[in-house]
Amino acid sequence: MPVPRHTRITGGALDVSGGIRTTIIGPARAELSGAVGRLVRALGGSGTSVAGPGAVLKISCPGLPGGSPALEDDESYQLEVDPALGIELTAQQPAGVVRGLSTAAQLMQPRPDGMKMLCARIEDRPRFAWRGLLIDSSRHFITLPVLLRNLDAMAAVKLNVLHWHLCDDQGFRMECQRYPRLHEVGGEDLYYTRQEVETVVQHAADRRIRVVPEFDLPGHASSWLAAYPHLGCRREGYALARGWGPHDACLDPTRDEVFEFLDGFFGEVLPLFPDEYVHIGGDEVTGTEWMADPQVVALMEREELDVAGVQTRFCRRLQGIVSKHGKRVVGWEEVAGLGEGATVQCWRGLGSVESAAGAGCQVIQSHGFYLDSLDRAGQFYRRDPVAGLGGEQTDRVLGGEACMWTEYADSTTIDSRIWPRAAAVAERLWSAGEVVDEPDMYRRLRLVSRRLEELGLTHAAELRTRVRRLVVSGSGESVLHLFAVLSPARLDRVRDRLAPLDSVVDALPPESGVAHRFAELVGEFLEDPGCGAGQILRGFLERWVEIHDRLLRDLEGTAALAELSPLSRSLAELGRVGLSAVQAIASPGDTLLPELGDDGVAPKHGDFDLQIVASVQQLVAAAQRR
Repeated sequence: MPVPRHTRITGGALDVSGGIRTTIIGPARAELSGAVGRLVRALGGSGTSVAGPGAVLKISCPGLPGGSPALEDDESYQLEVDPALGIELTAQQPAGVVRGLSTAAQLMQPRPDGMKMLCARIEDRPRFAWRGLLIDSSRHFITLPVLLRNLDAMAAVKLNVLHWHLCDDQGFRMECQRYPRLHEVGGEDLYYTRQEVETVVQHAADRRIRVVPEFDLPGHASSWLAAYPHLGCRREGYALARGWGPHDACLDPTRDEVFEFLDGFFGEVLPLFPDEYVHIGGDEVTGTEWMADPQVVALMEREELDVAGVQTRFCRRLQGIVSKHGKRVVGWEEVAGLGEGATVQCWRGLGSVESAAGAGCQVIQSHGFYLDSLDRAGQFYRRDPVAGLGGEQTDRVLGGEACMWTEYADSTTIDSRIWPRAAAVAERLWSAGEVVDEPDMYRRLRLVSRRLEELGLTHAAELRTRVRRLVVSGSGESVLHLFAVLSPARLDRVRDRLAPLDSVVDALPPESGVAHRFAELVGEFLEDPGCGAGQILRGFLERWVEIHDRLLRDLEGTAALAELSPLSRSLAELGRVGLSAVQAIASPGDTLLPELGDDGVAPKHGDFDLQIVASVQQLVAAAQRR
């Protein structure tokens, strides 16, 4: 995952339990050693071997060393795994080698007689050149180790752009030596040092991932103005925002000193980011401060501009500054007025993509790929970045980005909000448009999720940790089984950046893997009641019938009992009725028809969504029809 362009399973398996002996043909040896080392460590080793009994890995990369990753990188590769030949990987550039090694890692299968690699011939290339993940470090600060492990996960599923949102109304998260109040006041001492920025950029580059920083202007500017209030129209009275936005704080578009300040800022920080692109935001200017400022109003009257026109004027001048420092501008769809030379990230629908492409802009599609929503992986998977477009408009779409805004996530919970659903977006952006088998995607997503855990991602572990804190006595297994079929019912429970995200619901993934698997089994069983799915269904349902009494014991005397007891009671009722339905379908006429009661079982309980309700209702309806 993502599905390669062409795959032929040739049969058999290559034994790699003895390690890997590596030969690299071409001038890019040093650049590829890290990627090869990561593959070897996936086998349980600590480095590469040039002699000994291990399987042979031959890498051919005739292209010149690649330097920093770039949009134009050739990521295509050919991979063959054969019992006689070993592993042969060919690519024109190092980016292709890194992507091919990610595929090779997924071909590994632990077996009783040691680690094996599935034998196959693969030819692969990406559908889109820009395949990104936005991580918002402003609203909640995301620590360095979390960023680094998410880069590891991105590489595993072939995402190649980290869009790093570094400042917003709630915080400014990067050290600036020329204007230190930005990180001291605007960041409240939660910021990345220059050395940490360099660490992120290098970690990403080793995985052929580009880092595109975002410095949001001229709106979303509370953190800028809390530090340097003279840059705003009011000149004073600015503070960091505690709640979510958008907010009115905005830079003054009329004064040269504002742009001189920004010239100094970008002159210092942009050399830390080798990528040719920088994101300037340019979105959600409310216009309130501008309309209240006589100088801005005079500008609007003189140049016959509305608020959107002033915003475009500001961004055009900022574009000149960025260009002076050797970079190209990316902005949210509001900057489409910059025309050719700008890259526009669209987030509000097909109309904005058509408008930006029609203005001559290149487009990054993020509409429908917001990971901070409660959308499920299948919903993301069904959204094609160029659906509804044609001809020249399609050609202007560089790719897309999954966006992880952090109003309701922090360093302890962000993994569960991103993964494994982001892998579905990664496949949509890499694989051919014809790859649309959603059930197969979910099958593979379960495997990818386990691999991500092996890489250190905590999307499953954090929930287990929080459950253990609830349990006074017992193993807590009943609580884990309960939470395995729950998801958050809403996201707006926390409205303040200072409020802790320390409850279990904060670590719940937006989609229950167990509930999805149960739904798959229900579908298989209803299609063929004699198949093996029925027995597996009974196992799930019997466990849920027993859960309530066990949960009462595990949570006896705890504050969590009052909140979770109605949920476990509902789950037990669903299990009881589901078992009756399965029996009625498997043996028509032998059992009473199941009922869920006059009111059924509500899927939502407070902050929680019980995700198996619809599947049990499907079983009951099928039983009642027989």
